[in-house]
Amino acid sequence: MARGRHGVLGLLLLLLSVLVLVQVVDAACANFCSGHGRCGTSNQCTCDPDWALAPDCSLRKCPTGVAWSDKAKAPNVAHANAECSNRGVCDYSKGECTCFNGFTGAACQRLRCPSDCSGHGLCYSSATLALQYGPDSSPGVGGDGVGPVYTNWEKDSMSSCLCDMGYTGPDCSQPFKEWTHLGAENNLLYHTGNPALSSFTCDISLITSANSPTCAIADVVATNVIEHTYCSNRGLCSFSSGQCICYADFKGMDCNQPSNVPDSIDDNDGFVINPMGLTYIGTVLHLKTAKGSQADFYFMKIESSTLQILTMNVDIRGDGLTTIQTGGLAVVTGGATISHDLDAASLTVSNANTGFSQAILKVISTRASQFPAADFKLIDASAGSVPAFSVEASGKTTIANGGLIVNGIGGGEIFNSATSAAALSVSATSMSFVSDAVLIKTFSSSTHNLVKATVEAIAGVPINLFTIANTGRTTITQGGLSVTAGGATIVAGGLHVGTAGQTIDSGGLHIQNGGETIDSWGLNVIDGATVTAGGLTVTAGGATVTAGGLTVTNGVLSLTAVSTTTTYSFINAKVGSTPVFTVANTGKTTIAAGGLVESLSLLAEPPSLLADSLSLLEEPPLPLVDSLSLLEEPPLPLVDSLSLLAELPSPEQQPSERQRRYLLGV
Repeated sequence: MARGRHGVLGLLLLLLSVLVLVQVVDAACANFCSGHGRCGTSNQCTCDPDWALAPDCSLRKCPTGVAWSDKAKAPNVAHANAECSNRGVCDYSKGECTCFNGFTGAACQRLRCPSDCSGHGLCYSSATLALQYGPDSSPGVGGDGVGPVYTNWEKDSMSSCLCDMGYTGPDCSQPFKEWTHLGAENNLLYHTGNPALSSFTCDISLITSANSPTCAIADVVATNVIEHTYCSNRGLCSFSSGQCICYADFKGMDCNQPSNVPDSIDDNDGFVINPMGLTYIGTVLHLKTAKGSQADFYFMKIESSTLQILTMNVDIRGDGLTTIQTGGLAVVTGGATISHDLDAASLTVSNANTGFSQAILKVISTRASQFPAADFKLIDASAGSVPAFSVEASGKTTIANGGLIVNGIGGGEIFNSATSAAALSVSATSMSFVSDAVLIKTFSSSTHNLVKATVEAIAGVPINLFTIANTGRTTITQGGLSVTAGGATIVAGGLHVGTAGQTIDSGGLHIQNGGETIDSWGLNVIDGATVTAGGLTVTAGGATVTAGGLTVTNGVLSLTAVSTTTTYSFINAKVGSTPVFTVANTGKTTIAAGGLVESLSLLAEPPSLLADSLSLLEEPPLPLVDSLSLLEEPPLPLVDSLSLLAELPSPEQQPSERQRRYLLGV
């Protein structure tokens, strides 16, 4: 039993020895100095800087900064360095400050800019702002471009936003919309419209000169100073929204515009907008609404007492419809341009007066027309870049294409007062033209004229020249018809000459077929007539050959009478008004003067009886005294005539019955 106790005791001693050895090894350096120090021979850690707050180097110091507040050590001596600048709690496990709200920086040494400048600026310390944006030097002295050095305790603690140009406010959240056109401003760089001379500095740091350069800045008197104040001193500024709340009777983004100007002075302007800047490039009057374009409100309304003069409204299309109630619109200089891209008329001119008698559209030029020289245009119309038509100052109208169509009542009238220009000229200029140069159409079935030509030689008294009826019949009232060349062809209907007859100067009259029929008054041939074929028929009136005689080229002269009267002549020959001889319808021939001269051949066959020859004396055509007078100077003595009959020729020399009857006048 004793041996058993000794064995257990030995085992316990062995285990105790092992535990002692283990503890000796762990006690060399605590936590191996946490990785932030060295383990020394005395089993102590030599910690790295800022990690010596714990023996095992596990805790880190936090940064220090000028204390925002602490107890003073002497008169006006305070703000010693303090952990986290007394504006935060240190997290020793990391060595980082957890700053209170509104403070930032590794040691909470800076005041945080409000809202981090709202994304419209940068946060700078007081020292930085002084160096970069402080005044360079005193006025009139050249500087080096660097501002003053600020060394007070808060030089790196106090911070402020430097807003982007066009923004202002502690947090740069308020836009500047009215001052930027006269120089950009922000929350730190600003003035009230008339900055002091001390606000201007001069940087000569980059000037190289052997002399000592200086810079002089002096005040000058300005008469057009514009005041720069919040809301124009006519309202309250809401710095939370950046908007002005204007006082009564003022309006505008910066309250600089009167909203109502009651004025009882009769010779004062009621309201004047007068930008005074010589380089002004803004908008004198800007009308703007947050509401979209509608036809239920007006941008402007002008009234004279109770009479509306002018209204401007925007309709649902947003085209800025302008209505002038009375007085019209006059543009003195600059003209007017009307344009839009809608499928509607660009210009509509109308008049609602039921008794209107003036001009709907009047185009007036002070300059007189230059016609017939090159003239200016009153109207010049084009489609795209292609001319359509133009109207010159003289009234001359040129239509490029499309022609002129007059549709409806009224037709067209052309008046020409020129002495040598054509009143109407129609030209088909195409070299391959195949249509009608002039086409006249009518649709009426009533009698009317297609063309009627008149001349007013006496004012107000028209003289008809010719007409062309709707049947095509052409009536020439004055002047006749003159065909210079080419002749005239009548296919059907013939040629009717009412009065004055027909005169052919040369070439004669050639009737190819059908002959010529003269119903009355006969045919008067001045210088001969030749009928080649078909003959000549005179139905009534006879035919008179004044000169040249009548020549029958082929055949004999045949006289046929169809008259039912018993007394008329086939031939009645006269010299002037003196009868020469006649051939009666019975064949009886009477020789009034000159006698009868026959060749002997006519007596080759004498009459069978002498009594027949003597019978010529039984019934003389004239009284005896006249008959005897014919014998006063006979061509042959009577005895000679009887002797001709007494001598009987041979049978082959006897006259024929026809010759005998002609000789005896029966």
